[in-house]
Amino acid sequence: MKRRFIVVAATALSLAIAGVVAPVTAPATVAAAPRDVGIWYATWYSKVTPPPLTWRTGFGGSSANQFAADVSGDGKADAVTFTAGSWDVATSTGTSFNTPANWRTGHGAGSTSQLLADVNGDGKADAIAFFTTDVSGDSLAGDWYVATSTGTSFNSYSLWKSGLAGGANRVLSADVTGDGKADALGVYAATGQWVAAGSTGTSFGALSTWATGHGAGATDFFVADLNGDKRADSVVYASGTWTRAYSTGTSFASPATLTSGHGVGSAFRFLQDGNADGFAEPYAHFNADLALPSADGLAGDVVAREYDRGSGYVDSGNTLLNSGFGLNAGRLFMAATSGDAYGWQDFIAFYPNAAGGTWQVQRYRAADKVSIDTWNGFAGKPAIKYQPLTLGSYQQYDSGNTAVIDEHISTISDAQIDWLLLDETNGLNNVSGAILNRAARVAGRLSVWNAAPANRDLKYAFAIGGIQWTNDPVTIETEARQTWNEFANNSVYGDDYYQLGGKPLLVVYTNKANQAAWQAYTGDKSASNRFTVRFASSDPNATAGEYGWQLPSTGTVDNPNVMVAMPGWNNHISGYTPVSRDKGSYYTTKVWDVILDRSPLPNAVVINSFNEFAEDTGVQVADTSQLASTSEKWFNAANVLQPDLYWNLTVDYIDEYKNAP
Repeated sequence: MKRRFIVVAATALSLAIAGVVAPVTAPATVAAAPRDVGIWYATWYSKVTPPPLTWRTGFGGSSANQFAADVSGDGKADAVTFTAGSWDVATSTGTSFNTPANWRTGHGAGSTSQLLADVNGDGKADAIAFFTTDVSGDSLAGDWYVATSTGTSFNSYSLWKSGLAGGANRVLSADVTGDGKADALGVYAATGQWVAAGSTGTSFGALSTWATGHGAGATDFFVADLNGDKRADSVVYASGTWTRAYSTGTSFASPATLTSGHGVGSAFRFLQDGNADGFAEPYAHFNADLALPSADGLAGDVVAREYDRGSGYVDSGNTLLNSGFGLNAGRLFMAATSGDAYGWQDFIAFYPNAAGGTWQVQRYRAADKVSIDTWNGFAGKPAIKYQPLTLGSYQQYDSGNTAVIDEHISTISDAQIDWLLLDETNGLNNVSGAILNRAARVAGRLSVWNAAPANRDLKYAFAIGGIQWTNDPVTIETEARQTWNEFANNSVYGDDYYQLGGKPLLVVYTNKANQAAWQAYTGDKSASNRFTVRFASSDPNATAGEYGWQLPSTGTVDNPNVMVAMPGWNNHISGYTPVSRDKGSYYTTKVWDVILDRSPLPNAVVINSFNEFAEDTGVQVADTSQLASTSEKWFNAANVLQPDLYWNLTVDYIDEYKNAP
């Protein structure tokens, strides 16, 4: 006899918002027949404390050159200045620069250029002084002197190379050979000739020409890894056009356009892996307030052309990362000075004439509040007022917090749920990869969990949905390729990817028209064919055999293979009619009772969702007292707020589903 209930048997604590509620877990039983349960899981919650603006004053105001690089080897970039052979360092604490200290004197006095790069591959940036003339006395112009870093100082300098790049317009240092050590390069702007000498770890080796005619007449020259092969590539900039030449390890290949129409009128330009996705991207800083997407009254904008790992190309559109920062700065840098958990680089502005040298820092993508605190709401959505039960109290969390992930994994596994459907439907690389970074963290913690023999295995799969913005079937293939490469076929956690029909499951969220377009698409499907592809939609409601998204007000949709369980829904978008939770009645009578009354039971149930609070469809234990709408607060049949109502119902109904005859 199936149970029919609205008020879950509970202690007084489970009926009071003020108390901490321990979720009810199902007993460890074995189902008579295998029945899979999946649950959508959101990884988009950012809860980050931005770094303070000013990190150091009174440092470097009269210096000749300034840098931001990790000279201490702790993973955080430090502030460094150079003046007349004196190198001074203010190490990063993650929220400020420490009191400056002198790390070396007499190194590079009279030099033409100074650089910081890790030339010996020990993880610490070293001090390089380049002289375009012959100062070593060997009659070879172009001398490179290096003082390696100890982590607390620079060692005595020594000559690493002579006769390299004498008379060059630009000298650079980066790992173009791919051996983990930064090499020495020189560029002659008039001819576009690039020369290089690879680092041996104690010197720069034989000189060779790596390119000719690459960047003749260009105004900026860069070296950074564009294609993720661990070799720095060469890029030149001129009048908004960025032209790249990939490194082969011994030369630069034929040039090709990286992107165009980007950076005209900018004050500073960079080519760096700002979002730590393994691919360098072009950035431009403007002493202006750009209309992206509209002017905000704050001058000092950073614009990116970010790399799309699925398509393999730099996006053609501009992304505003930072606004109101670095206006009229003397120098601007990109470096990971705050030690961001995902390796995102910060923007560092240096003002030589402010308080004897002022250093300011702003987090990468600070203009996008979603990357800082998703709970405050995002485009078209109000602030999220749910307070989930997290680590012993009702509080909002960051989806990348390892302790939170581990708690969720344990709770979900104990409920006899078999797999998580990670919600990446707004685009895999959306918000500079912030959501995907957290998904990767979840996949990694699942691997740790599943490796412990005492734990009940919990798998994961991906739900993608970039096609909802492009309306192009190729987008499914693009996202399938990235999902396969980075997750389903990744040796780190590919074994934990959920399989359906002998292949990893990939759920595509899109409307019916796009579903039909993809099914009729006759182009390359080699990536998506590696998956068992299923759909989820919301136009207006999920239909039979889909894995979500919202159900109609009439309840779940019958299907022998999969049925969706949803407690209610409100996406807060005009034109969509919310589905009321109705004090638990919708979830019980129109969803789970229908599922359990089906004969035979469906092969799978997909619950929508554990923690989707932006669209009011989560079941995670949560305080809903702050919600604006009374109809969305979690009242039980006795009209009492019950934070664990939907989780207790979920656990009990899963137990019935798993163990029904």
